[in-house]
Parts: sequence; structure tokens; C-alpha cells
Amino acid sequence: MRILVVDDEPTNRLILQAMLSREGHDIFQADNGQRAIEVFTEEDIDIALMDVMMPVMDGYTAAKEIKRLSGERFVPIIFLTAITDEEALVECIRNGGDDFLTKPYNRIILKAKMDALIRIQDLYRTVRKQNDILERYQHNSQREQELAEKIFSNIMNYGERELPYIDMIHQPAETFNGDIVLVGKHPTGAICLLVGDFTGHGLASALGAFPAAQIFSAMCKKGFSIAEIIIEINARMTNLLPTGMFLAASLVQINPVTGDTVIWNAGLPEIYIVGTDGKVNRRIASSHPPLGVIRTNNLDISAEKIIMKLGERLVMYTDGIIETNNDQGEMFGEQNLLLLIETPADEPLTVSMQRELQRFRGAAKQSDDLTLLEFTFDQEKFDELLQLQNMDAQTGKHWQFSLNLNAAVLKCVDTASMLLQMINDMQGLHIHNEILYLIVAELYLNALDYGVLKLDSDLKKTATGFSEYYEERARRLENLTDGSINIHVESEWYDDFGNLKVRIEDSGEGFDYANRKATNMEASLAHHGRGLALLNSLGCSVHFEGKGNIVVADYQLKTGF
Repeated sequence: MRILVVDDEPTNRLILQAMLSREGHDIFQADNGQRAIEVFTEEDIDIALMDVMMPVMDGYTAAKEIKRLSGERFVPIIFLTAITDEEALVECIRNGGDDFLTKPYNRIILKAKMDALIRIQDLYRTVRKQNDILERYQHNSQREQELAEKIFSNIMNYGERELPYIDMIHQPAETFNGDIVLVGKHPTGAICLLVGDFTGHGLASALGAFPAAQIFSAMCKKGFSIAEIIIEINARMTNLLPTGMFLAASLVQINPVTGDTVIWNAGLPEIYIVGTDGKVNRRIASSHPPLGVIRTNNLDISAEKIIMKLGERLVMYTDGIIETNNDQGEMFGEQNLLLLIETPADEPLTVSMQRELQRFRGAAKQSDDLTLLEFTFDQEKFDELLQLQNMDAQTGKHWQFSLNLNAAVLKCVDTASMLLQMINDMQGLHIHNEILYLIVAELYLNALDYGVLKLDSDLKKTATGFSEYYEERARRLENLTDGSINIHVESEWYDDFGNLKVRIEDSGEGFDYANRKATNMEASLAHHGRGLALLNSLGCSVHFEGKGNIVVADYQLKTGF
């Protein structure tokens, strides 16, 4: 060890040097506190033996400065004193001493104290080394989690959340967020919302959000109903999540033109409808178990149906908001939330809510993910967004594409996905590509099933018939050797509106459409699946040509939803 001996008496310094040198230590000397500090800064000192009463600077002052200069490094200081008074010895410890040695010096006691301090110093160095390793690991782990969360968020593709009529708080308790907020636009123009809260928080909860988000986004774009989306997410959650883990969720579908709103609440706190007077005038409580708890065949998909009025707001949140704790263990509670919602303010609810939660929490740590979504039924904001989207939509002016699909292609290629990719690549159709895909997919599947494969639509009239229908469909498709489908799609913009035409011709026998015999394609379009009813709800005009094996759909590319 490199030991510094500080004493204004040369004899004392020589005695200590002799004792310590015999043990193999390197000795450095100083005759006052000031000189001791200078030697300490010049040499790599391990231990200091410090006299108390010295000229220039006393031992107490020097000890404090040496401890300060040591920083995180442990440098033991043994005070040298002839005083045996307990109060004086306590003062030594109070001023930075780790031990004390009384005069006259005893070699055996000195060696014992030195050995003890060296063991403590070795232990301290080991702990410090381990702490350094742990800090580096934590830093690297945190950085990897942040990168993973960034990649995860990009993969999740939460949807069109940056909309002028939606404000939200979405704040994780850890790096990963176990709450999800999804926003999508239905081809019919409806706005779809999903707010969910997985059991717990962190990475395990966030992983469950990925399949839910993928299902919601894909099915919403393709025009599925809230009920169908609920069924599919529940089936996935039931198969995916371990026992004891589930997704409490609320799904909402809002028609921005009529205000017709469908709300399904499964395990989340009450959803509030806030009137134009700023008061909560309706509450929609949870009436279903969370997703992933029960099998789909026992799932109740009945939902609340209301009509939102202009200026009204819809507020959805997870229990992390009302269960926020302060440092006294008190919860924020529903009453504070309602008070904040109903208090007039010149700023968005999400801004005042975040500030109030932070004030209430104080020094307490955030213990759960926080999510609050506010949807405002504001026609001006709808129109503003639609105007911008419509300007972008008209940049393409005119385009068209045609496909000829023979039997080999029909058997082996996922034509619907191929069409979707082609449609997404088209310019000038930013806000209409979902509707275009829906129209083409519906007509294509009917041409394949009833024109080329000649399936009997009456099979679908019974529950068992559906299974028989799809088994027969798979069999005929596998054995298909002849047949074709021709698809032609074109879009053209005029001064202030556009027109979309889809023409699909199959190689089937067709039907007598002049006499409106409900067979083959028209039967499917009229009665089974979403079909003609869905296309009509989109404002799409459908007519037949040729021998009934050609169907043409015209859709006006209106501004807005």
C-alpha cells in the first residue's frame, strides 16, 4: 500500500515509517495538513494516517479535503491522537476518519487496524468494480430497450392518430407501453377507435399489443364491422395470451357525417360523452369481460348505440389515470378526473390532465401506463382535414390498369393481396385506396366463386353449409385447370370530383340479368357476405353486361370521407 503519514513531530513520523515499512508498504510523509493535501494530489495514496493538532492546517480540515478529493474512491483515514476522551474520538470520526490510533503507538494494534482497513478497501474496490459492470449493463440494456421500443412502435403502425379531432395521453410506466391506442378509417367513412390495457405493463404486455394492432388495422381498412373485429381479436388473444393475462379494451366506431356511434366496452373504465355545456351527460360502463378471457363462441358482441352531436366529446381512458398514486398513497380517483373534464379551460384536456397528474403524483414514481383519448365531434376539423386530403388525391388525374388471370394464377397467387399492393402504389388515391380495394376484392371473389368455380351460394344459408361451402371451394380451386378472370380498373379526376370504374369479367356461364334471376354472381352480391349491400352503402353503382359474366362498378370519388 502507498501510505501517507502526516504528523508535525518528525519522531512520530519515523516510528510509523519503521513499523509500516516492515510490512512492505511505501511511505510518504507530510508535516502539516496543507502539505498532506499536496502530497495526496501528487501521489496515488491508498491510506492516510493523520495527526489532529498541527500547524498551518489541522488534521480535521485536511481529512475533509482529502475525502472530497477522493471522490468515489475509498481512501481510509486513521487519526493519530494522544486523546482518549470519547467525545474527542467521536469528533475524529465525524470529520472523515475511518479509525483512530492512540499514542504511544503499538505495532501489533497498528498492523491489525491496517489489515482491517485493507480488507475493507479491497471489498470496496470489488463492490465498485461490480457496480461499474452493473451500470454499464444497465446502460446498454436501457439503450437496447429504447431501440427495440422504437422498432416496435414502427412495426406496430398504430394508425392515423395524428388527426385534428383526436387528442391523447399515451405515457408508459416503463420503456414499453402495455396500453394501446389505435385509430383507423373504415371504407364507409367511419372512424374506428380502440383503447386497450393489457394486464401489467412493460415488454410482456407490449408484445400482446402487436397482433391486436395488426388485426384492427387490417380489418378496419377492409370494411369489417366492430363485431367482426372484436371476434377476431378475442380469438387471437385467447390463443396467444397465457392464463391470467388479458386485454381490457373499448372499441368505438363513429360516423363523422351522421354522428351514429357504436361503443363496445370490455373491462375499461366508463366512457364519457361530454355535452356542449361541458358536462358529462352520458356514461358507457363496461358490460363485457376483457378480450382473451372467454372463448369466442361464448363472446357477447352486443354494443351501445348512440348519436353524437356536433361539439360533443368522447373520452376514453385506462385505469392508470384514476389509480395514479401520490407519495401519501392516495389515488387520483374518478372524481378528480370528472372535475377536470367539466372545468372550463383554454387548453386541451390532455394538457391539463398531464399537468394535474404530475402535480398530484409529486415525488411518487409512475406505477402504471397512462392513456386518455379525447375525440371531438367537430365538423370544421373534419372538413379541414378532408380538404387537404382531397387536394393530395387529385394529383394523379388519370390512371388505369388491367389484369388477365388464368387458371394457374388463380390457383397459386394471392390475387387480393396483389391487387391491394397495386392499388397502394397508385398516385392520386390517398384517401380512397381502401374503398377501391374493397370494391375490387368483393367483385373478384364473387367472379371466382360463382363464375369460375361454379359454387352454389345456397350452401351458405345454414351454419354447417358455410363449412361445406369452403371445403368444396378449396377442392375445386385445387383441381382447377381451366377458366380466367379479367380485371380492369381506371380512375379519372375532373374539375372538382373523380370517378372510379371497376370492370370484372369471368369465364363462367353468367346468368339472365335482364330478367334479374338471382343466381350466380348476383345471388352472392345480393344475399351472402357483405356483397352488394356493402357496395351500395359506399355509394357504388353496380350493373351487369354480356351474358351476365361481366360486372361493372362505378364509384364517384367524392371529397371527404
